[in-house]
Amino acid sequence: MKCEKCGGNLTLEDVVCPYCEALNEHAVEHIREMNRYKREFENTREEVYTVTKSYASITTRIAVIAVLVVLIIVCSILRDEAYSIRGDMLKAEAKKNREESTETLDCYLENRDYYALAAFSYEKNISSYEEDFPEYNNMLYAAKQYALLYDYILKAAYPYEGMDMQNNAKRIAEQLINFYKIFDKENFHYVGESGRDYEHALQMQEQINALLMAYCNLSKEEVETLANLTNAERTLLLEERIVHEK
Repeated sequence: MKCEKCGGNLTLEDVVCPYCEALNEHAVEHIREMNRYKREFENTREEVYTVTKSYASITTRIAVIAVLVVLIIVCSILRDEAYSIRGDMLKAEAKKNREESTETLDCYLENRDYYALAAFSYEKNISSYEEDFPEYNNMLYAAKQYALLYDYILKAAYPYEGMDMQNNAKRIAEQLINFYKIFDKENFHYVGESGRDYEHALQMQEQINALLMAYCNLSKEEVETLANLTNAERTLLLEERIVHEK
């Protein structure tokens, strides 16, 4: 590059001519452009840092939320599985100690404590379809129906504040259907017409009838006809005695 005034050799870094000190317009323009490029570069870099930092923050939050969601799902699964696992452990324990378990079952049957029999089967997770306790299946089924009826009847006798008495009367009527099934030949847990299961079933029915008379205001004659009524008729009768006569 030549100086326009004296013709001396110049570079883009020479703002003025070293020979005649004339202003080098090309150098001034070059420096101005370089400064502009530098400012634009710095601004772009700042924007990139800001956006990157924002994305990093969002990514971190998303990652944390994702981890929390996974933990919640895992905890929920473990909670549900824990109940199942505990039930399996109790059942395995009952099977392992079968002799002790059968002694307890026999004791409750001998004492005609059918509510305790049901509670023990729930506690040890012994179902009424248990292959390891087949001789007790019918009694466990019957005892569980008995226990549910027992609870509903006592609720009718000692209602809590705001309790729906009409709905409870309906529950008793419906649960009576399940209880009466133990005397039905078509039912899987049919207790038969003789033998140990049948005798205990009759004892359960006698206790249920006594509860219905004592706490549901039913007469002996009404209780004896319950099994022959339709569910609608049973429900209506219980509603009249439980709801309207209290």
